Amino acid sequence: MPPAIRCSWYGCDHAPDGGAQPNTVAIPANKPAGTAIGAPGADVDALVDVNGPEFAAALETVFHDLRAQSAVQPELRENPGYGPVLYAPDGSGQGLTQPRGTTAPDRLADLADQIQEWAVEALWTEGVAAVWPHCPEHPNSHPLRATVVDEVAVWACPRSGAVVARIGELKSTRR
Repeated sequence: MPPAIRCSWYGCDHAPDGGAQPNTVAIPANKPAGTAIGAPGADVDALVDVNGPEFAAALETVFHDLRAQSAVQPELRENPGYGPVLYAPDGSGQGLTQPRGTTAPDRLADLADQIQEWAVEALWTEGVAAVWPHCPEHPNSHPLRATVVDEVAVWACPRSGAVVARIGELKSTRR
């Protein structure tokens, strides 16, 4: 039997069968690194269950971008009665809701939008520029917007509409 996986993001232990220990959110062990969720042809029923593997994979997809470009990182905990909650360094929390949309890319963009809302508030609370992810076309003015273009969940400039990256594929700006 394979060993339990120590999750690098959540700090939780996953059972070898892919199930999570209580009060954790599972990340599928077989998800290839850097794989974006919500690409064309993705399962239309994906991301519906906040306790399911599709939701966990979508979280990891968006968290890749958060790790790449944000000075503030959340602690994710399952809160009984509320579901998954992102906690900021100051202890404040924001729950994640079931993503809305009829397609997997729509639901991924909705989840990215929820996490972006958390990140902007957490950055402001820490006294740093409340912009995440940064728009490379307009530095320090506005964040990118999570949206769907050609059936793919992407980060795009809200002014020009230019696509910067697929959600889950932002390049690191952290030094």
